[in-house]
Amino acid sequence: MKYTVSAYENGEFPNPTWIDEGTFDNAADAISCAQGIIDRSLAYFMKPGTEAKDLKSSYMCYGEVPSIFNDQGLKWDTYEYVHKRIREMTGESGWRAQSEKEIERQLATLDEAVRSLDAALARISSNVEYVRDRVFSLPVDLGTQRQVADVCDEFEGIIGIDVKEDVRNLEYTLGLRMGRHPVDPGIVHIDPEMQVRRIAQLLWEPITAMHETVVRLEAAAKAGRDDGGAYLLVAESAVNILNAYSAIKEALATILTTLENPGAFQV
Repeated sequence: MKYTVSAYENGEFPNPTWIDEGTFDNAADAISCAQGIIDRSLAYFMKPGTEAKDLKSSYMCYGEVPSIFNDQGLKWDTYEYVHKRIREMTGESGWRAQSEKEIERQLATLDEAVRSLDAALARISSNVEYVRDRVFSLPVDLGTQRQVADVCDEFEGIIGIDVKEDVRNLEYTLGLRMGRHPVDPGIVHIDPEMQVRRIAQLLWEPITAMHETVVRLEAAAKAGRDDGGAYLLVAESAVNILNAYSAIKEALATILTTLENPGAFQV
């Protein structure tokens, strides 16, 4: 009886390329080969201080997954060995992998939070675009028009590039984009909490600039330097943007709360 060991990389899922690692005359040698594949893969991701949950996450993103093929259907559980080696390599003897139901429940919560995040970002972009399209028809001086345009441009630049990229990378580290490479290929070792806080910080600067612009326009309207139309236009959009930002903070808080649950990041 022959035993063939083949493996694929998780990063290629759902269309993996199977690579034959060897054919053996007995089950023991085949199992030893499969274990060696897992060992080298985990060793690649294992860094000083790496926790079990993060090692598992890295393996599920990029690790090599071996299977043993034979006529009699040799029963060998790949992930039972993966989990055993993770406990041994990290020294976390009490660590356990989550059940499928736990994973599904947590991923559903995270996915809903990210969808809310995307929807709120879209609302911000829509309001910024609305103001930007009308900025140079506002009944104010050219300097004020340019100030408003600059704030809109800052919003569009941050959301269109930095924030959207960070959200996509966050999806990846949360396990919501399995089998797809992240925007940043080094994201596999990034702390998701750091990503969450970065997104909030990136948005806060243009939010602050928008508030300051509204204050200036309100002062100009009260002083009679314009008819107040500019203030009303920008203020209304600013309120919508702040409401969307509150939704973003709520979504980010949900993500952080989920990650605080021990093992929540195991996928």
